[in-house]
Amino acid sequence: MIAQARALDRENRCQFVLNERADLSLFPDGHFNFIYSNIVLQHMRPVYSTGYIREFWRVLAPGGVAVFQLPSL
Repeated sequence: MIAQARALDRENRCQFVLNERADLSLFPDGHFNFIYSNIVLQHMRPVYSTGYIREFWRVLAPGGVAVFQLPSL
């Protein structure tokens, strides 16, 4: 998926990172202005998805925006 994303980024405006951890510790607090996750978190065990949501808030800059989708019953 990263190779495909790089191929689509013709202007080299994005940096793609493979995170193989159960958290986002490779990023410092307040690092991102925008976080977007769509159709991802429901494919994880709840212990991981809730952990990632906590990490979203940690790495989100003050005044930043986080958008993520979770299925409802």
